[in-house]
Amino acid sequence: MSESIVYNVMDFGAAGNGKVLDTQAVQNTINTCSDNGGGVVFFPAGSRFLIGTIYLKSHISIHVAENAAIIGSRELKDYGNDTGLCPYYPEPLDPCLIYAEGQKGITFTGRGTIDGQFEDDFQNKHDNPLNNESTQRPMLIRLNSCSNISMENLTLRGAYSWCVHIKYCTDVKLRGLTVLNDRQDGFNIESSRTITISDCTLFCGDDGIALTTSHRDKPLTDLSITNCVISSRWAAFRIGPLSKGNFERIVMSNCVFKNCGGGGIKIGMFEGAVVKNCIFSSIVMENVTAPILIMNAQWTDIGSQDSDPQMMPPGEITNIQFSNLIIESHAGPTLPWDRKSYNQDEIRDFLIRPDRNSTIFLQGHKDGVIDHISLQNIRLTLPGGGETDPSSMENMTDMHEINISEYGYWTDDKTIWGIPVSSAVFGRHLNNLRIRDMEISHQSPEGRPVFAFADCRTVLLSDNRADDREISKGDILQQNCAISLKWN
Repeated sequence: MSESIVYNVMDFGAAGNGKVLDTQAVQNTINTCSDNGGGVVFFPAGSRFLIGTIYLKSHISIHVAENAAIIGSRELKDYGNDTGLCPYYPEPLDPCLIYAEGQKGITFTGRGTIDGQFEDDFQNKHDNPLNNESTQRPMLIRLNSCSNISMENLTLRGAYSWCVHIKYCTDVKLRGLTVLNDRQDGFNIESSRTITISDCTLFCGDDGIALTTSHRDKPLTDLSITNCVISSRWAAFRIGPLSKGNFERIVMSNCVFKNCGGGGIKIGMFEGAVVKNCIFSSIVMENVTAPILIMNAQWTDIGSQDSDPQMMPPGEITNIQFSNLIIESHAGPTLPWDRKSYNQDEIRDFLIRPDRNSTIFLQGHKDGVIDHISLQNIRLTLPGGGETDPSSMENMTDMHEINISEYGYWTDDKTIWGIPVSSAVFGRHLNNLRIRDMEISHQSPEGRPVFAFADCRTVLLSDNRADDREISKGDILQQNCAISLKWN
């Protein structure tokens, strides 16, 4: 801790026994600290502090000592109803344990734990986002319209929904955090700017790190992620699907993805804005489905409270670079998340979803833009075992033509396209795609072509190999490509 004035929550009446509700004592500590110009709110070692919602103020440092824990109540009545809304209406994720709005200079330090105490009996998993009658599931931490935020070295675990929600914030540093949230997302960053995430370990039952924008005039910009290890039931890293504002200047490097069952890097633009100027480099992926999945599409207004939400326009995804990747791609159920036994029909349902298959999947829209995508120096290991079906390239459905009631509300789990027609890379409605120095190997014989492109312009391929041989034109399926494939 720094030399700031320290306020021990036990001096303000906190029991610290994990049984008596300490919400008011902790809030009184925060208020006194704030009234005196700020300082450290201290949670001492050897104690467990049971709380409902607490409200942070400017220039407050929450210090949880090693072997101390802040634990969330299992009673929904102990959570405030004034802590903002989940942007994915009607998902019931509005309450949170720790909240701040319009504050600055907030820090979280120490080597202790903040634990939401998720248990299955709090509420059964909410599988239908179009049903808004489900019980609310609190987040762990939500910071709204705050600045100069820092979280370091803590263990964050057991949230009933998202672990950390950063909304409309600036100057945020997340460093050295361990996130154990097998319920849902780790970090969800919404329409914020100047963010660094480093040296974190995340084990998440949904997305590891998710980026969203909820307003046309509130972009997400200037984000750096480095030196992180992520395991997730869904994507390790994703942009969207909530994407009303731009995403610009995003860099991710020196990371490891392990056992990710719903994608490695997923970039989705569904609401008419722009994703641009992003770099992903020096990343190792092991046992990961859909290692790179990019979709530009029209979809309904995400989070709208209208009974019949409007269809949003297609957007733009441009200047995205992937380099120096080692990928062991997987298809189908993924351990440790998918533990049950699946029959062949259920396994096929996995394989026909682009987020559960092993192919790098780049799906654009005829009225949108995906251009200047670069894949360079990539070692890609694939399961193999596919059979060619070129007829599936004909008359492919665009997203806005999909019936939500039949194929589901979410954007990247669609089964309508079937198993990808190529094993390594599939691309449609793309401009200026460059693939260079890609080394591909299949673990079992593969009948599909390596690459497939439809309705593309300017696909540049150079120095690519598959199963220890140079890739030739016979390895490529193409349809309606206005400019022929080029070889450098």
